[in-house]
Amino acid sequence: MQVVYNFGREEPGTREVLERLVDSVARHPEPGKARAVAAQGLGFAESRPLGGTWVLDALWERLGIGPALRSLLKGRRLDPSAERVLFALAANRALAPSSKLAAARWASEDVLVTGLDATSDDACYRAMDWLLQVREPLERAVFDTAADVLDLEVDLLFFDTTRTGIPLRVWCWPGNTGDSALIRQVKADLRDWSLSRVTWVADRGSPRRRTAAACARATTTTSSGSGCGSSSATAPRAPSGTPRSAPR
Repeated sequence: MQVVYNFGREEPGTREVLERLVDSVARHPEPGKARAVAAQGLGFAESRPLGGTWVLDALWERLGIGPALRSLLKGRRLDPSAERVLFALAANRALAPSSKLAAARWASEDVLVTGLDATSDDACYRAMDWLLQVREPLERAVFDTAADVLDLEVDLLFFDTTRTGIPLRVWCWPGNTGDSALIRQVKADLRDWSLSRVTWVADRGSPRRRTAAACARATTTTSSGSGCGSSSATAPRAPSGTPRSAPR
């Protein structure tokens, strides 16, 4: 980055300095091509913060979420800004959690989202409907990218727990679904994923089965920083009160 001129703070005498700068710059273009720009009549339009959304957008791209969504969007009769709308919703959840209506207003008026001048609550709901359609290939693509970025080799997979790890996938079932059915589906859904040899650890004491609908989160972790034992194919001995090994 090269700083051409530092305009400094707006103080008495600043206008004179700027006028001298304009006169100096106007000497360089060819005669007749320099045009004087009058400052009179100009007024403040708006100002939006950029920092938070800028950082999150970089992370969005680094984790492969943006590229994956744009790839999945190709060939579909959808608003091409759907990926940007979904990013705006994710950024809103991180920076200023609110309803979909308020999130649309936030993205349109309160912050600057690159590539999205404005959106509406209808656009948000349409983008979320589309997200449900592409959820499985999106989750796979994002995990592949994250595993590559973090140099992650999965050796231990926790099912329906809150232990430290990297989020892998999310499922939702009716509250009366049995543990054995849940584990069978999770193992089937992840069969084609590049997870190496894993040990399954399930929490059978969660409140999941007492709710009408709930989510189970699968996380991955490596033996180097988890404190959960070696990377063998059998579950480590769990201290009292910790999740037990699920049948393989």
